[in-house]
Amino acid sequence: MPSVSVESCLQRGRILGKRLESELILAHVLGSSRASVFAHPEWTLTQAQSLVFDALWFQIEAEKPLAYVLNRQEFWGLDFFVDERVLIPRPETELLVECVLNRVAAMGECLSPRIVEVGTGSGAIAVALQHVLPEAEVFAVDVSSDALEVAQMNALSYGCSGIQFVESDLLQECFLDEVKPDFVVANLPYIGTEQFDFVQDSVRRYEPALALFAGADGLDLYRRLFDQIFYSKWKPQFLLGEFGDAQRLVLESILLQRFPGYCLEFYKDGAGFDRVFVLNFDRSSFF
Repeated sequence: MPSVSVESCLQRGRILGKRLESELILAHVLGSSRASVFAHPEWTLTQAQSLVFDALWFQIEAEKPLAYVLNRQEFWGLDFFVDERVLIPRPETELLVECVLNRVAAMGECLSPRIVEVGTGSGAIAVALQHVLPEAEVFAVDVSSDALEVAQMNALSYGCSGIQFVESDLLQECFLDEVKPDFVVANLPYIGTEQFDFVQDSVRRYEPALALFAGADGLDLYRRLFDQIFYSKWKPQFLLGEFGDAQRLVLESILLQRFPGYCLEFYKDGAGFDRVFVLNFDRSSFF
């Protein structure tokens, strides 16, 4: 078998318009950095390395997301294990973590908030929050036992043993009344089957439908979550969630009808798209 050079592998990436993918897969196969791969196109792969590269590259050619090929995705500066049991964490979701941390900081004396994350998936949000706020009490909720297995693996890898994992279809009856969280954070599926279907073909093909779709307009799970919070005696101080840019007007109408009179804010992601809502409850009015 003739030797295969780094340059020839990189060329395969250029042909497909997937240069980044070729560089990262080479770095993975060679146990090196992406910068080293780029700086040494003359390096050659061993026969074993070449076979591994080919196997991984075949998946890229089949449009499988790189994160699933390498079982790795960065989020909040941390590396998370991901596979097809969970949605791949997106950079824009870091805004949700940022919004929580800003409000914790503004609370001043409360450095150990109680946080419930609904729809934890890979656990990226819960682990990121626990990593920054080690004194926080974090509950990570998901309907999928497979997703919770991945989330627990990621929590363990960062020593976040304090996260409590709960298998539940959103929030079980009396859950809020028992836990009494300061924050409820949600990154629920929000792709619509009729409206707001902005999912890419590769995402539709490989990522779990359970983590993507939520009814005709994509907001059915949020409606259910809002109802659960509305009918609970305990209300969190803050409810935060991620959504698709085109859904803002519909989501705003739903929130204002269900929770009139409370402070509702929207935040844009780094690309300038509406991405996160924050609802501030005044708890004193409920007692």
